[in-house]
Amino acid sequence: MRHTYLPAQDGSWLLRDDKTDPYQMSNLINAPEHAELQAYLEALLQQKLRIPR
Repeated sequence: MRHTYLPAQDGSWLLRDDKTDPYQMSNLINAPEHAELQAYLEALLQQKLRIPR
């Protein structure tokens, strides 16, 4: 996958583009141009965290 989406140690969230920023220097979280990607990754994460009943 091209992007990294994860919680930071301080409780905030990080969104990185591993292709254009391989050293992960920029946090794209809450950037308007990445809002759709952020929403998609959040939904995917929530789906993966659901425990089947």
